Amino acid sequence: MIENELLSETIELARLELLVLALPQVEPFRSAIGERRERQALLVRWHDSQGKWGIGECSCRPDPYFNGEFLEGALSLIRHFIFPALPGRGQLRQVVQALNRIRGWPFTTAAVLEAVLDWRRRRGQPDALDRRPGPRSRRIPVGISLGLFPDADSAVTRVEEALAAGYRRIKLKV
Repeated sequence: MIENELLSETIELARLELLVLALPQVEPFRSAIGERRERQALLVRWHDSQGKWGIGECSCRPDPYFNGEFLEGALSLIRHFIFPALPGRGQLRQVVQALNRIRGWPFTTAAVLEAVLDWRRRRGQPDALDRRPGPRSRRIPVGISLGLFPDADSAVTRVEEALAAGYRRIKLKV
């Protein structure tokens, strides 16, 4: 939940830039959906009229087989529904209200919210997460997600390799 003081902050939006990147994977990723050798990422860049910007990532897949969100749908949603609903100048509250009108699409709406929060942070405002109670770590242990394997021995070998490479969080498809 975003605090009322933060919601009252003034924001400015001159344009949204949508960047689609193809990130090669270290190794092929196999799941019930299929095999993937690269990951597409949608970056949303929030620009103001002074040249300042913030960025958010939409981690949806290129297809709708994981959940209802997919890359082309996210692009269309931002272009045709989210961007036209955002104020050029107003309060952060108006951005949140515009995003809350969208049913579903949590990856897409989060990317736009991340972008405006990053924009305000880059302008010298405190990070929105700094307002949360409790300790905050600036370092997060890196993890790896491993796909399906033909047999248990192959999976165990790959997990051992990942541990030896320094991964501390391992997600394994079974």
